[in-house]
Parts: sequence; structure tokens; C-alpha cells
Amino acid sequence: LREGRTDRIHQAGPDDYLVRVNWTENGLWFQTVDRDQTEIRYNRTDGLPWRVWSPYTEHNDAWVNISDDFRELPDGRILLTTEDGGMRHAVILPSSGQGEPVAVTPADQVLKKVEAVSPDGRTLYYTGYADTVLERHLYAIPLPEADASGAAPGVPRRITEAGKTWDVTVSPDGQSFVGTSSSPTQPPQTGLYRMDGTLIGWIEENALDRHHPYAPYLDDHVTPEFGTIKAEDGQDLHYSILKPPGFDPARKYPVIVEVYGGPHAQMVERKWVSLSDQFLARHGYIVFRLDNRGSDNRGRTFENVIYRRTGGPEVRDQLAGVDWLKAQPFVDARRIAIEGWSYGGYMTLMTVLQAPKGTFAAAAAGAPVTDWRLYDT
Repeated sequence: LREGRTDRIHQAGPDDYLVRVNWTENGLWFQTVDRDQTEIRYNRTDGLPWRVWSPYTEHNDAWVNISDDFRELPDGRILLTTEDGGMRHAVILPSSGQGEPVAVTPADQVLKKVEAVSPDGRTLYYTGYADTVLERHLYAIPLPEADASGAAPGVPRRITEAGKTWDVTVSPDGQSFVGTSSSPTQPPQTGLYRMDGTLIGWIEENALDRHHPYAPYLDDHVTPEFGTIKAEDGQDLHYSILKPPGFDPARKYPVIVEVYGGPHAQMVERKWVSLSDQFLARHGYIVFRLDNRGSDNRGRTFENVIYRRTGGPEVRDQLAGVDWLKAQPFVDARRIAIEGWSYGGYMTLMTVLQAPKGTFAAAAAGAPVTDWRLYDT
């Protein structure tokens, strides 16, 4: 700035992309991704003459997923997350950038996002799915000491209340967090919490009391049941099934299959059910959802199945769900419909076209991808 000079540190393209830039106390880190999107390079430079090197690289033969989980710890070490090994987990690089990464969170549990590091640099707070893929929670785990190379990760400690799905924002001083949660019996509520999970006060309690707008409809409120079926490769597929109020197992009910099915999305979660689902259930429909292979928060083995095969494995998974439905004595196999939006619209079309004749009585495809050449991410 004093000299009014501009230096070019790195020029991305035509075969790589500049995707993230992070300043640290003693340098500049930036991430680049190759044109095939199979490799993330963590590049570093420390100042004039702007020598650039790449202390860490993440590779996946299918595609890499970018994250914002880059933090400099108080002792200068670098915290980031990677999907090397299959599940997103946190690792630490030495402050020099040289040396093997040290695992922070278990490599067999999906980390969703780094939320904060404690002011003393001893604890990592992150959201993830250590307990069940159906619930996202805030966890705390000790950060390894600088000389802990090769040590096994610690044990995560769940902070947020079980039975719900959570979104959190940790305060800048690391002493509290704002948490929004919901469950099948409680609509979203937001509160201010201490870092041990105790409630300081409600921002919006959203209590389901007699004054709540939903109170007149509570008597007919229904909650989903959860379960799994097996994919053709043996992986578990989670489903939810919402049955009408006053469900009679001796009757046969029509079913609406709600589908999305694309990457970076999860449909089956333990949280508040949409009011449109409640509306359909009160009109006598069963509502069914299934997270097929390719869906989010299950790791790369689950996600990579659809690489260069979209419209194949995930369709077969949805049809496996339909086969399960048809085997239930309370399902009217002649009245099964399917609907979805965006990738779900694409999935609706692909599933109807690949299903045996007569599988679906109706289908609705909203904003579907009909030609990948017209699709721009």
C-alpha cells in the first residue's frame, strides 16, 4: 500500500479455479480446484517475492466438495476439514504447512461444519451427525496438542438436546450460541444457549400452547416413522413415512412419494414436518420420502455412486422404496404417486420412465432438468 504497487501472486485458469482465500498471521492461503474438480490444492505464500507452494492436497476420483472450514489456531497451526478417507472430518496442519495432518474428529463420522474454536484454542465446536444421520447436532471435541502426531481423535461430546435437528451460530467470544431446533412434535424455536447447552433465554420459543396458530389442528397432528431398507450394494437407505390421522392398519391408503435425490441435500431428518405433508395426511394420503444414494451427509462411498451415472442408481433406490411400500398391507399399490422439484423433478421423470408399467398412478415434475447441456451450476 505504501508503494502503491500491485503484485500478481497467482493466476487461475484456464485449467484451475480460485475458490477460497484466507489470511493468516504470517501468510496467505488460497485454494484452487482443477478443471475436472477432482483436486483441491491448499496453496500458501508468505510475502515477497510471493513464492507459492502447496502444503496440502485433497483428491477424489469423482468430484471434490468445497467447504469454508479453514481456521488458524492460536498457536499458528491450521485447522481444516477434508473428505479424504470417505467422511468429512477435521484435521490440523503444522504451522509451517509441512508434515502429515493430525486427525481431530473421527474419520467415520460426518462433520457438517466447523462452527468455532474456543478462545484458548483447546476445543473445537462443530455441527455433524455423530449420533445419527437423522439429527444434526453441535459437538465439542478436544484439539490435539502440537506434539500429538499419530494420536487418535478424542470423543465428541454432544451439546444440543437429542431428538431434534439443530442449526447454530456461535458468538464471536465463544461463550454462547444461538440455536434453532425443531422436532416432529415441536416447530422451529430459537434460543440463546451457553456453550454447555443450557438455555439462557428464548429468542422465539414458539410454544405449542392454546394461543399458537396451529393449536386448532394439534389433535390431528401426525409424526413420521423412520426406518431403513437396503440398496442393491448393501448400503442403508433411510426413509420416513407419514400416515394419516386415525391410521387404520386394516385399510389401504394411497401414497405420495416425495423425491429430491440429488447431491448436497438430505430429505429424511428428525425435524418439524411441513404443513403441506400434514395437509396431505389429513386428506387420507401416506407421504413417503427416501434418501437415495447420492444424497448428502453419508460420506463419499454413498455419494459417489451417482458419478457419471445420474438417473440410474438413485432411481433404482427410489423404486426399491416403492417395492417396500407395495409390500405393506396398508398401501393401495394401485394408487402410488410421485412428485419432486428441480433435481426432484428430474428424478420424477426418470423414475416414471424406468419403472414397470403401472407402478405410478400419477406424477408431477416441477422445474425438472430435461437436458444437462442446459444446466449451469
